[in-house]
Amino acid sequence: AGERFHILMRLAELYEQRLHNPDAAFEAFSRAVEADAADTHARRELARLAAARGSQRARATVLSRVVD
Repeated sequence: AGERFHILMRLAELYEQRLHNPDAAFEAFSRAVEADAADTHARRELARLAAARGSQRARATVLSRVVD
């Protein structure tokens, strides 16, 4: 995984844990998954936040973009 991926993962963690902004965290995790679709930690975090937010459709959209 590249530097962009690591920055996005850190950003997502900051949004969620420090700023208590799960929507922004979901977006950052989405971008991280798009940057490195093979990373299982990023995909798990995206799935966890999608379940908590009730946004499985948004998660599916992200995953479909990385498959194409």
